[in-house]
Amino acid sequence: RLEAEQVRRALEVSVRTSRPTVAEGLMSIKGFERAGNVEAVVAAMRHQSVSPRVQDHACRALCYMAGRLAQYRTRAGEAGAFEVVVAAMRNHARSTGVQAKACWALSNMSIRNAENTTRAGEAGAVEAVVAA
Repeated sequence: RLEAEQVRRALEVSVRTSRPTVAEGLMSIKGFERAGNVEAVVAAMRHQSVSPRVQDHACRALCYMAGRLAQYRTRAGEAGAFEVVVAAMRNHARSTGVQAKACWALSNMSIRNAENTTRAGEAGAVEAVVAA
C-alpha cells in the first residue's frame, strides 16, 4: 500500500501530464476509500473539482471513512477536507447528490472532534449547509 504522500504525488503527476477522465477519477476514489486513504480522496476532489460525479463519490467516500474511525475524521480535517467539501457544495449547487453527500460528510467529519468542528466553521460549512 502506498503512503498518502506517494499517492498524492502520483495523482498530481497524472493530472499534470494528462487530464484524468471522470471514470479514472471515480475508480481512484473507490480504491482510496478501500485503503482508507483520506488524503488521496481530498487530492482527487481538488484535481477533479469540475466533475459533479467525482465530487459526489468523493463526498460519499469521506462520509463513509469519517463515520468508521476517529482517526479518519482527524486525518480528513488535517488534509483540508472541509474546504474541498464546501467548495464542492458551492461549485455544484444544483447537484442534489453532491449536496446530500457533502452534508453527510461534513456531519461525520465533525462528530466528536472539536478541532474539526472549528475547521468546519472556518471553512464556511454552516453557510454551505444552509444554502443546500
